[in-house]
Amino acid sequence: MTSFSLASISQNGLDNNLAALFDRQAQKTPDAIAIVCDRTWTYNDLRERAHEYVRGICAYGLPSDSTIAVVLPRDGDMVAILLAILWCGYAYVPIDPDEPPERARRIRDVAACKLVVGEANLLAQLNASPNVEDRPLSVRLNELIAAGQGRIEPACANGGEGLAYVLFTSGSTGEPKGVEVEHRQVLHLLQASQEILEFSQDDRYLAIATIAFDISVVEIFLPLITGGSILLRDRALLNDPKAMFSDLKDNHVTVMQLGPSSWSVMLDADAEIPYFRVAITTGEAVLPALAARLTKIAGTVWNLYG
Repeated sequence: MTSFSLASISQNGLDNNLAALFDRQAQKTPDAIAIVCDRTWTYNDLRERAHEYVRGICAYGLPSDSTIAVVLPRDGDMVAILLAILWCGYAYVPIDPDEPPERARRIRDVAACKLVVGEANLLAQLNASPNVEDRPLSVRLNELIAAGQGRIEPACANGGEGLAYVLFTSGSTGEPKGVEVEHRQVLHLLQASQEILEFSQDDRYLAIATIAFDISVVEIFLPLITGGSILLRDRALLNDPKAMFSDLKDNHVTVMQLGPSSWSVMLDADAEIPYFRVAITTGEAVLPALAARLTKIAGTVWNLYG
């Protein structure tokens, strides 16, 4: 069992920053697998890439309270960018690549992002607007790395009460609103998650939620600061239950989290379902019948809704 707990985390300085906690774990287990996606990333791979991006971000000399929009496909670089932004003391603003451009631009502008990091085609869609007066600077990943070459890397910024990210509501009942979340609040969430899930370095968590949804925070950061690993997949995988369950079995996923509606579709499919150490249902109310079905495919089942 990992020794991660809030009791062991300093209340001052670097340990309050999520990126610093990942960095500490990466130095302990550099050769351990951190992410499985299009390729396998070790903790050292991810750490080195994140630090490349740290040097690049700092080249732009942003104010200390800046927000940085991220519009990237789901791969190891996306995770490295999030870690780099946090290391620098900035807050990330996730924009799902599938968001309608108008909403994506609205999120970027309301959050007053000073920088937007993304792939060329995604940035082009985001910037396809006649209003260019207040448009923030947009940079591609290779440009970010080039900007940081030869630069001295800064020490990790303090976390604590500093903003870690800004997520926007769906806007189903009005104008989408940004929800600001601090590092310390994320740490409390991760500590509670680690305790109830008994998550350890032997676990692999399926990370399938968009980073624009708060569930992604646990899927990504819980494994990375406790020495576990992530199977990083696109949500489109849910459209093929057979392929998904085969993928999860082949990659030894131990913890899986879905909404009740998605779980029902998955369980009704004619597919061989692997056995999970923990199955989680969240996002909406779960019926007792579904809960009972989940107990047959997992050692522990948690309802984390409401």
